[in-house]
Amino acid sequence: EEFDIIFMDQYMASVDKQLLGTETVRALRAKGINSRICGLSANNLEDAFLSSGADYFLSKPMPCRKDDFKCELLTIWKTRLETTSELSIQPTASFSIDNPLAGAVTEVLQESS
Repeated sequence: EEFDIIFMDQYMASVDKQLLGTETVRALRAKGINSRICGLSANNLEDAFLSSGADYFLSKPMPCRKDDFKCELLTIWKTRLETTSELSIQPTASFSIDNPLAGAVTEVLQESS
């Protein structure tokens, strides 16, 4: 199963053992998971998440207002599109009318061109 965006906190309990978010990102990438991954932490772990294979990083607390959160989602989506060609990774979601986030991203990208 593929996901548009996976939010990965640095400290998350798993069923088998405790893995750090950065370790989990490495494991997901090693298994061939190409979904966008956004690292989350209240600590400054941006470099650690990005070097482990995450596409983006958000400091907690995350924005809670609808417009602010939508802006962050669009930034995550756009960041991945800009780096996709460099990483040779295909986007996981299709840009279709059935995907509202993709439609919104398409509009933003067209406006910024």
